[in-house]
Amino acid sequence: YRNAEEQLDMAGAELSNFKKYVWPTMVTEAELIKEAADLEFSRVKRTTAIELRKWQSDVTRFKRELKRAESQLEKAKLDIAACIVTSPIDGALLYKTLNMQGTRRKIQIGDAIWQGQTFMEIPDTSDFIVETGIREVDVASLRPGMPATVILDAFPDNILEGVLAKVDIVAHEDKDATYVQKYTARIKLLEEFPGIHAGMSASIKIVAREIESALVVPPSALVYRDTQVYVRLLDGDTFIDTPVQLGASSDRWAEVLSGLRVGDVVQLSRQ
Repeated sequence: YRNAEEQLDMAGAELSNFKKYVWPTMVTEAELIKEAADLEFSRVKRTTAIELRKWQSDVTRFKRELKRAESQLEKAKLDIAACIVTSPIDGALLYKTLNMQGTRRKIQIGDAIWQGQTFMEIPDTSDFIVETGIREVDVASLRPGMPATVILDAFPDNILEGVLAKVDIVAHEDKDATYVQKYTARIKLLEEFPGIHAGMSASIKIVAREIESALVVPPSALVYRDTQVYVRLLDGDTFIDTPVQLGASSDRWAEVLSGLRVGDVVQLSRQ
């Protein structure tokens, strides 16, 4: 019985000591833990709210960027669609020769072009046109409708009939001779020829005037002195200067109206 009372007293003393010392300490520690947890919760809540606003701002920004990118994509699609040019006819696409930085050449990568400039074309092969350069001294004698003959370099044995369709009124500088002006003439072919292709080279003869039964000499037989034209006419064993009157002329022949007779012998220069 006494042992039981002692144990009860000891238990009562421990309970009293727990209530007086341990329990308040545990409560204080629990309150501190709760307070720290509340502070941490408040911090996490504030931090989360800040990050949430930042994420919401990022989402809004990403949506704007996406919308802008979609708009740029649509514009790019329209630009690409606008780059597709549909030809109204079948044929071969050719580059035009342009005046680029003082030289005549075809367009190259990196060149600048302006609105309305033609740098590529599909030639109409239903009517072939042959272009050639005419010297200033000859252009005044040409008129549209004059007959012409064309010999293609690829078919030298075939002579094609044509007609002078047009002569440009503005000259251009000859690409093969500096400071030499030429006028572009266009010859329309009057007949179809199998095997002809755009861009072929050709020799052209335009009949500006036809003279029958004319007395002619080559230009190398002519001697120009002041305002008079002479030929070196064979008289016996020597050549003498004989004045002549000229008519029509070309780069191959000159018509002699007076001063010579058929059968006369003239001296040619060595040019």
